Amino acid sequence: MLKRIVFLFLLLSALACTKTIDGSNEKTFKASYDKMRAELPKNKANKLDFALSKLLTNLVMKDSTKDLDATAVRSVIYKQVDGMTADEIIELAYGKQEE
Repeated sequence: MLKRIVFLFLLLSALACTKTIDGSNEKTFKASYDKMRAELPKNKANKLDFALSKLLTNLVMKDSTKDLDATAVRSVIYKQVDGMTADEIIELAYGKQEE
């Protein structure tokens, strides 16, 4: 019984540490992104930066967004990554990668 309790505690602790992006608006996106980035190792934070740049570039290159202004394009990205972890954003941009 004690092993189960310890396991559940460790599992819940790990899940609580998983930071996700809040893409509901620009202010919450920036706050959650900055917090997430600050807690990552430098190399992973850089991967995250490049992944978001890649997603933004891919979105701008689509015909469906050619009439949108910069604020509207950013809003699309915020919604696209809302609720995602750093690993999920990197995977979205680059596909599944072996580490």
